[in-house]
Amino acid sequence: MTSSTSTISVAVDAEISIDGTAFCFGKFIDKTTVEKVQNNKGSICGVAHQPSHLIQPGREMVAFTILLDLTAEVLDTCLPHMSVGAPAANVYTSNESVTTFDVIVNKVAANHKYTTCRIGRWAIRGQRGSMPAVLQLDCVAATEVDNGATTYTPAATLSSIYTFPDSTFKYGPTAGPLVAYPVDRFAIVSDLNLFKQWNNSTSLTDAVVTVQETFLAVSVPYLSTSKAIYWDNRDTQTDRWVQLAIVSGATSQDTLTFDAKYSQFVSKSPDIVSKLSEIRLPLTWQAANDTDNTPPNAFTFTHVNAA
Repeated sequence: MTSSTSTISVAVDAEISIDGTAFCFGKFIDKTTVEKVQNNKGSICGVAHQPSHLIQPGREMVAFTILLDLTAEVLDTCLPHMSVGAPAANVYTSNESVTTFDVIVNKVAANHKYTTCRIGRWAIRGQRGSMPAVLQLDCVAATEVDNGATTYTPAATLSSIYTFPDSTFKYGPTAGPLVAYPVDRFAIVSDLNLFKQWNNSTSLTDAVVTVQETFLAVSVPYLSTSKAIYWDNRDTQTDRWVQLAIVSGATSQDTLTFDAKYSQFVSKSPDIVSKLSEIRLPLTWQAANDTDNTPPNAFTFTHVNAA
């Protein structure tokens, strides 16, 4: 640990707790600001007021982004807050919900507590050979306070991170069957487009979902065996079932499977970037609801913690 006489705070001593559990993390990007409310800039004040009298603190705009190594324990804690609610038999179903939790960050000089946090946008990404699966959480919070002395308690069990090379992408009609295609990268991104409210308060009082938009993006080789995905969907509005499954590197593997059974294709023709590069087909799918489904269930996560 850093010496008490040091004039440097090093990040290796930082810690983070999400909803009461400490995790390894890659980055914590703080976007918090406090508005300053000023008088009408067209006002003519002469010498009647000092400039400081014409400024008042405004709304606390508390926000941050966390990047986490993806593990079974991270998913156990974070998935219920990612607009899917509680699981039923390991299946989390999207429901456009917003839940609240606290985040505490040891920034070495002080423990910053972010209260009543809500996830406004989340993403899970991976790339073969250079990046294991990573979870990104974009959050808003009501307040940021100095939490004093804080104990950071990790999960009772710690599993291996999810590795990208073991991912499987499948595609097919809504009733199946699904056909597997090789991918070299993926991203699952969901934006809840939160409407935020400050009611008679400088602190955030509420945030609600307006329109949730969820996408799955992958890249597959552009071959005679895969070209039909592009041509069959470019000009149609036919629903397709897309699935992405990733597993951890543990011997008894944890699994996370994303399913969007009624997804719409977002058309993009393949590029040719150089004569030595591979031609790949970018595939992006927007999760949609079956018209008979109430409440919304545009996608599901099936998470199995093998521990």
